[in-house]
Amino acid sequence: MLVVTVSSDNFEFGLSIRELLRIWGKIIEHKEDEIIIDLSHCRFCNCCLLLGLHLLHKNLSQEGCRISLNTDCIHPAFASYLVLTSFTEGLNPNHFSSEQMDQLLLHYQNRTYLPLLDFPATELLADSQIRDRLLSFLSQSIQNKLHLDPQIFIAVSYLITEAVNNIKDHARTPRGYLFTQFYPRKGLMDICFADLGVSLLGSYQAVERTDVNSPVIAMQSALNGDSTKGELHRGFGIRTSREMLVHGLGGRYFMMSGNAFLDSRPGVKDKINVFPERPGIQWDGTYLALRIPIQTKPGFDYIKCVE
Repeated sequence: MLVVTVSSDNFEFGLSIRELLRIWGKIIEHKEDEIIIDLSHCRFCNCCLLLGLHLLHKNLSQEGCRISLNTDCIHPAFASYLVLTSFTEGLNPNHFSSEQMDQLLLHYQNRTYLPLLDFPATELLADSQIRDRLLSFLSQSIQNKLHLDPQIFIAVSYLITEAVNNIKDHARTPRGYLFTQFYPRKGLMDICFADLGVSLLGSYQAVERTDVNSPVIAMQSALNGDSTKGELHRGFGIRTSREMLVHGLGGRYFMMSGNAFLDSRPGVKDKINVFPERPGIQWDGTYLALRIPIQTKPGFDYIKCVE
């Protein structure tokens, strides 16, 4: 049996990502064993780490691995947090009407987080309506909690909508996932999106882009604005979101898909990396973590970011 203990020291964005990769690597090395992801001694976990752990558990369980989550926490506040955020199962908006979603909003209005959301990602009309309700729920929650400057609010809404639509348009999977945490005193919010779909590379392969033949090339193509939808859509999506967050707002943009990952931040030259030491590490889909400053940045103009 392998027990992988989750560190609590992961408020910092980079530490939470490194902790996810560390745990992931240990699990890959011991996939044939019984595995327990142990959160019992945690006092706090960043939402980006928790969403990654949730999906590692879900994906490996579906593959038949003997893996479980120990959420029997010795710290009552964190134990309560895991329950209230629906960490183990995820909260499915398909099960709620518009009125019930409004009631949920009231339930979380005095908290610094929203639940881990497991949302539909198909083109069906009913699923589109659920996503619209979800996006409205998120926008209203964010503004009620943070009272953002209008320019920042529009930018945050764009980042969220674009990430959700990318899952719907490209992942070819029935479900997407997101998790949100607010740090009002620090002037930050973290939001993480993920899917277990075809990955960036699979999205290009699905439209017979033979020139895009590796996860690294697929990620670079997406960052260059080379959309699978054709020339009409160049310059939007991933490229615009990263430019807006990193260079417009001074935030941080982390993305991984397949065996490729990018950690984009102000003042550091972008470089797409791979997982060379552990070739078994392969994110089946796309994972996107955003750290968003919520204070108005002098000179920020949303319109210039999307022109």
